[in-house]
Amino acid sequence: MMGEGHLGRGLEQVLPSAFGNMFKAARFATEGANTLRGDPIIGEVNAWNVGAEFFGFLPADYARQLEISNHLKGIDKYVSTKETKLLRKYYTARRFADFDEQQDAREDLQALFRKHPGLGNLSEVINNSMASHQKTTSRMIHGVTFNPKLESELRRRGAEME
Repeated sequence: MMGEGHLGRGLEQVLPSAFGNMFKAARFATEGANTLRGDPIIGEVNAWNVGAEFFGFLPADYARQLEISNHLKGIDKYVSTKETKLLRKYYTARRFADFDEQQDAREDLQALFRKHPGLGNLSEVINNSMASHQKTTSRMIHGVTFNPKLESELRRRGAEME
């Protein structure tokens, strides 16, 4: 953290707990309970919360909010990862004309999209994903893709190395 410009947060981590808690309590009192970007985790931090943190007790409302946020983020990550894997499975099956595997992937995607309607329209997502996969495949160089901004430079360097 210190190497990334967060000296105070880094000190909180490396100091013995008793001293780190004091620094964290001071930060809560002056800045509030915020993310590294400065976004609030909870609203007002009252004197009771600052005092609790000073003595090494995580304020209950802060701890509860962290717990809720971690739980919800876990769901978000699980659903996103599952969607990505199923779309990859669908694309690969389609590419190799494995219609049974393609149908299995589509059924799994339908179940996921029914459970999480916020994912959008399945047909549109599949079409966009297939277009994206095809674009990525067309940009592959010996099985890897590069940042488009660096691609020409890296192609040139690769040619020099061959």
